[in-house]
Amino acid sequence: MSSLAARISPPNGSVYAATKSALVSLSNAAHAELSRHGVHVTALLPGFVDTPGTAWADPAVRGAMLPASDLAEAVRFLIRTSARCYVPELMMTTAGPNVLHSLIDWDTAAT
Repeated sequence: MSSLAARISPPNGSVYAATKSALVSLSNAAHAELSRHGVHVTALLPGFVDTPGTAWADPAVRGAMLPASDLAEAVRFLIRTSARCYVPELMMTTAGPNVLHSLIDWDTAAT
């Protein structure tokens, strides 16, 4: 489980973004090492997910977050693909001006 932050590198979130980027790199390396043995490795990169961990967010923002059930459905999809289908990463985001957008204003989040 990585994060969309692996791709957007938000200000005031550099350490978090770096750790999530490292997970994507680890996933890619694990795929290279294990796929020849039939092991599937996928990095999930969701945007903000409405969980207890995001309880700090404004209620209006929480209402726009991805429900955790969407991530469960993504895992279900991955489990149901054929043995020949490898999905290296799966980005999941919400509606917005572009794919790599954030529901949080990172500049004001740090204050």
